[in-house]
Amino acid sequence: MNVQEIIVAILVLVSLGIVLRKVFFFFKHAEENNNPCANCSSGCDLKRMMDEKKQQCGKRSTQKKKNCCG
Repeated sequence: MNVQEIIVAILVLVSLGIVLRKVFFFFKHAEENNNPCANCSSGCDLKRMMDEKKQQCGKRSTQKKKNCCG
C-alpha cells in the first residue's frame, strides 16, 4: 500500500466513525425518551421563517422610487 491508499483508508474510517457516532446518539436520545429532532428545524418552521423574510423584503421594495424624469 502506498501513502495515498493509506490516507484514503484513514479518511474512510474517520467518516464511518462520525456516521456511526451520529446514529448511536440518535438512538440513545430516542431511548431516553428525548426527542431526537428537538434541535432540528421542521419544515413548518423553515416555511414560517421564509414567509417572514418575504414580508420584510416586500416592505422594503414597496418604498416609492424617485423619478429622475419629473
